[in-house]
Amino acid sequence: MEGCEFLVSESADGRLDLADVYVTTDAPTRVGFVVGDNPWAEQDEQAGGGDGSFIDVSPEQSYRRPEGLEGLQPPAPREYHAVPWTSFWSGDTVKEKAAKAWVWRYYLVPVASREPELHLDFDSQLFVLDARSATVRRCEVHRLAPPETPQHELRLRIRDEVVTIDTGASVPDWEDVVVARKSGVPALSQLEQQRMQEYLAALEQALQMGTIDEAEFEEAYDVHWLAATVAGGAGVEALGEGIAAVEQAGELEAASADYAPEADIMGGWDEDSYRDLMQDQDDELMDDMEFEDDFDSPAADY
Repeated sequence: MEGCEFLVSESADGRLDLADVYVTTDAPTRVGFVVGDNPWAEQDEQAGGGDGSFIDVSPEQSYRRPEGLEGLQPPAPREYHAVPWTSFWSGDTVKEKAAKAWVWRYYLVPVASREPELHLDFDSQLFVLDARSATVRRCEVHRLAPPETPQHELRLRIRDEVVTIDTGASVPDWEDVVVARKSGVPALSQLEQQRMQEYLAALEQALQMGTIDEAEFEEAYDVHWLAATVAGGAGVEALGEGIAAVEQAGELEAASADYAPEADIMGGWDEDSYRDLMQDQDDELMDDMEFEDDFDSPAADY
């Protein structure tokens, strides 16, 4: 992983024990790995890797327990399917620069079974190995698919910091995702659009019935799309009551002198929701590598 290295205890049958994890940020960084042949194979072999595919742990590397591990309370050791979150640069054949990829996170999805084919358990807790913060954390998953949806029709959709359980018929095609990405808007699934419309319709009705006033309506209307899809029509009444209660108690101002409602997921639209959250690292990597080419890391939606 970029900038750090995790060591996770693994049993002989492939089960991971997330209660026994170490991390180091002293791991040598090669500024990504090259897609295809390993250009460091000879170096790795000299370092003790034998066939050039393995590197011994350096004695200079300082491993420690990740922050927050004590409160993680992971389940008993079990098998996980690791899903990498990567940035990719396609390279430049004219300048003879090889394609490169960077791994920023691994999403650990529990495996229900592997026979006769891989079957993942979306109902169990997902975890994330995060290179940016060198931490292990639980992953919040929002289920959009109806409870009666057959297992084979479920889809785990991972976007930057947003993970949802959707259906195969609901998720957008990759062409639609690309168009949305270029337009700077989220590529919502059919179920997300439906929940969004239910939320907005219920909000309009609440305003007409006097359940919420104009100020509450404006604040609740201008929310992050994820908040609206999670709340749906049933969440409008509670949302209005929650805003009113906070205002009456004066907790909004008293909570923090630096409180910024526009930065809160339920308090306003985040203008940076769909920009590339990995761009800072991308810029640093490109500066180090003296690339002159534009680099685009993974889309906020895919």
